[in-house]
Amino acid sequence: MIHVIRFYVVAPEKVSAFTSMFRDSGLYRELTRHLQPGLIAIDLLRSLEFKTAFISQEFWLSEEAYRAAQIAPAQSVLVKLLRNMTMSCLDLGPFVFPPRMENDQQWQDVSTTAVAHCIKDRGREDA
Repeated sequence: MIHVIRFYVVAPEKVSAFTSMFRDSGLYRELTRHLQPGLIAIDLLRSLEFKTAFISQEFWLSEEAYRAAQIAPAQSVLVKLLRNMTMSCLDLGPFVFPPRMENDQQWQDVSTTAVAHCIKDRGREDA
């Protein structure tokens, strides 16, 4: 399963319109449900401290379904709608669940690089 995480800061006057897009019958859910098969669900989380900050989490059946949806015409419509409502959006991208096993060479390459980068950022050059 693929999880996609996005962080939004919404213009204060557009918070209501933004949240309504993610309701069960909202435009975002309707477009993704009908035009992007492979999407299981979308959760929208709102910050308790920053009332205009949100995180969306999408659940996809597979990486292939997610990648196909990113090039679908419905995706460009959604991106334009969201850009008009948000002050910023940070797409953290797709994450895999369950995590790939350590004997998966692709996973080893990515995790080794990430760990080495984090260690060097903290001042430990011995990585």
